[in-house]
Amino acid sequence: MKKKNTRKGILFWIKGLSGVGKNVVIGSGKVDFTSIFKSLNKIDYKGNFVFETNRGEDSVITMRHNLKFILSVTQKAGYKI
Repeated sequence: MKKKNTRKGILFWIKGLSGVGKNVVIGSGKVDFTSIFKSLNKIDYKGNFVFETNRGEDSVITMRHNLKFILSVTQKAGYKI
C-alpha cells in the first residue's frame, strides 16, 4: 500500500536543459520527464510543480506546447494531475 505524502511546503522544480546546460523548451532537452513522473507517482507526490523553460520564438505557442507535453508525459507515467 502506498503512503500518502502529507508533508506541506514541498515544491518540485523542473527545468528543461540541453546537454550543455542551456535552458530549452520542455521536451527538447536531455531530461527524462516520464521517469521523473513515474518516480513521483511511486512516492505519491501531490505537491506543487514549477516548470522553468525557454519561451521559444512565440511564448503563447511555447506555453501550449509545454502544457500538451506535460499532460502527455504525466499520462504515460500514470501520474494524475
